[in-house]
Amino acid sequence: MGGVETILSHPATMSHAAVPQEVREARNITFGLFRLSVGLEQPEELIADLNYAFKEAFNESITQGITEQYSSR
Repeated sequence: MGGVETILSHPATMSHAAVPQEVREARNITFGLFRLSVGLEQPEELIADLNYAFKEAFNESITQGITEQYSSR
């Protein structure tokens, strides 16, 4: 964090890995939580990268609405 690049992190296994699971869950730091720290990349490139990653992970585009919303600006 603090750099110019975009970083995707998983707090449950990274920054909060030493915190007991009960405490993490009470604070909504679950295994489904990801943190996206946006850097200086072009928005279109970042959206395309995320869209590709979600397609690969889920075999569908769950960012289609975001892509359409951004493109209409």
